[in-house]
Amino acid sequence: MQGTLKLKNPIALDGGKLTEVTYDTNEITAIMFLDADRRASPRELDVKVMEVNTGFHFYLGCQAIIALNCRIDISDLERTKGSDVLAITKVGRLFFGQSEDSEEESSAAPSETTPEPSALPSES
Repeated sequence: MQGTLKLKNPIALDGGKLTEVTYDTNEITAIMFLDADRRASPRELDVKVMEVNTGFHFYLGCQAIIALNCRIDISDLERTKGSDVLAITKVGRLFFGQSEDSEEESSAAPSETTPEPSALPSES
């Protein structure tokens, strides 16, 4: 999945301010994937299920950005703050095939169908 993130809190980069970044989760290489995993779980015994590991999602999001923006380094993205951190984490979650809005859509959908009220027969 590819797109553009508009940063609410610009990052200082090369004497300027970075206000938006492009990303593409399809450009994450095996080395980038393993680097994201290592950064999210630096200790060998700290094992988490990757689909629910928010640290891993953040670093995968960083890798999806770096894949298209070679002048951006992981340390630049680690300086993000506020809602931009969550936005990058959502990009990383896209790597697992989950759309950005799928959580909201699934929680907003009714859990069961409710029959429409029917009209009572009139007494004549």
